[in-house]
Order: sequence, then C-alpha cells, then structure tokens
Amino acid sequence: MLSLATSKAPPNAFETWLKQTFARQGAFTMFLILMKEEPTTLSPLCSSYLHVIGDDVPWADLTETLNGAGVIWDSLAVFAGQDEFQQIFADPDAKARLRELEVALIADRLVLQKGELFDRWGRRLQIERMHEA
Repeated sequence: MLSLATSKAPPNAFETWLKQTFARQGAFTMFLILMKEEPTTLSPLCSSYLHVIGDDVPWADLTETLNGAGVIWDSLAVFAGQDEFQQIFADPDAKARLRELEVALIADRLVLQKGELFDRWGRRLQIERMHEA
C-alpha cells in the first residue's frame, strides 16, 4: 500500500535570503519592483512594498500576489530597508523610499546590485554592466 504525503518544497534562493535577512535584521520593509527583460537591460514595470514581521513568506504566495499586478514580469528586484530606529518604515516614509528607489533604478540599472534580483522561480540573478566591443 502506498501513502501519499505532502512535503514542503525546499526553500528557493528568495526564501533563503528572506530567512537570513530577517535573522540578521529583524522586522524590515521589503521594497519590490517587478522587472521586464529586454534584449540588453531590465525595465521596471511596477512596484510596491510590504512589511516583513516574520521569516515565513513562501515564494509561491508572494508570486501569486505579484501576478495580481496585471503585468507580465520576468524578475523581481527586492530591497530590504529599515528606518533610523531599525524598524519597519511608516507607510508615508516607505512610499517615499520606494519612489527614491524607482527614480534611482530608472537612472541607473546597476542600482539593482544594492538589492537582490530573483527570477520567476525564486532563483537569484545577477546584473552586470555590459562592455561594448
């Protein structure tokens, strides 16, 4: 007789990053920017933030929420932040910080190196400047 048991999938790179960041910092505000792949760059599509008060944010749940944005995205840029008291940002401050990140990212895609970049499956990506031949 066979018994089927559900098992929790091993954490992907995003879930590992989240657990490590929460263990190191405690509660933080996570800034999220959905990105679209272009031939030689990534372009920001839309953004949001959420307050992380625990280390259990499954990638599947997060992507389900992100897919509700109504855009086709290829990767997710994530930035962890805290206010001057090492706490989550108050909402008005989080909105202002998110806007600062958006403006900086539009001006220079290498701002992505200050955060983390994940593909649709939660695998870590890296962005580098391309050198022209």
